[in-house]
Amino acid sequence: MRNTSKWLKKTMHRERTESDIMFSKLKAFKKNKNVMVTIPNPAGKSEKNKPFIRVPAKEVWKEIEPYRMKESS
Repeated sequence: MRNTSKWLKKTMHRERTESDIMFSKLKAFKKNKNVMVTIPNPAGKSEKNKPFIRVPAKEVWKEIEPYRMKESS
């Protein structure tokens, strides 16, 4: 049994923009979740059947550290 109709869930899923999806991925990345990102294939010319590949976000994005002020000694 569902609380919402199937067509409504499908419509809501289709209306998500690229920026909404990337914001959700960045939020999950900050919580140290395993996030996958789709990027253009670096070996694009040699592999015609794979123009894009999925890689872990840790390989593409830097680890985000909170800002620390310089300590004076």
